[in-house]
Amino acid sequence: MINNSILEANKEGRKATVFALAHPALYMIEMAAHVGFDAITIDGEHGGFPEEAIDDICRTANGYGMSVIARVPDSAAYQINLYLDRGIQGVTGPHINSGAEAQAFADACLFPTHGKRSWGGGRGTEFNDQTVLDDKYGGKLGFAEWSNANMLVVAQIEDKKAWDNLDDILAVTGLTG
Repeated sequence: MINNSILEANKEGRKATVFALAHPALYMIEMAAHVGFDAITIDGEHGGFPEEAIDDICRTANGYGMSVIARVPDSAAYQINLYLDRGIQGVTGPHINSGAEAQAFADACLFPTHGKRSWGGGRGTEFNDQTVLDDKYGGKLGFAEWSNANMLVVAQIEDKKAWDNLDDILAVTGLTG
């Protein structure tokens, strides 16, 4: 895994540029890298991104030093895991309408002790390779801390009900946007 390139740009004092990939075309990721984009975003709510394509998108973008973020189809924990296990480093949850929904969403994106994300065995957890986890992060706990620090968690406010509950949503620990 790479450090979140959006957060890295922010640390450098600049705004990250993010290329919106409309369909799983890997050559577009290469082109985005060549012209200086920092990251790739995909839309899993309205776009057609099969799980295998998300793997390829993450692998290609990470090879160019770009993180991948995604709007997930819905904010169910199992759905979020399908994206995170493939290496997504930022999740936008659509139609978050209450503080409770925002908390459940944030919990699904972050490992304990900051959330309740489950541990998968894909590229999003270094394939659960204990040697890599030990050498690079000091073990699973170190990886969990690193992952949480490199995760963007964005609640998308789209409905009037969300506006009515905005204070409760904004009070949720774990949201970054």
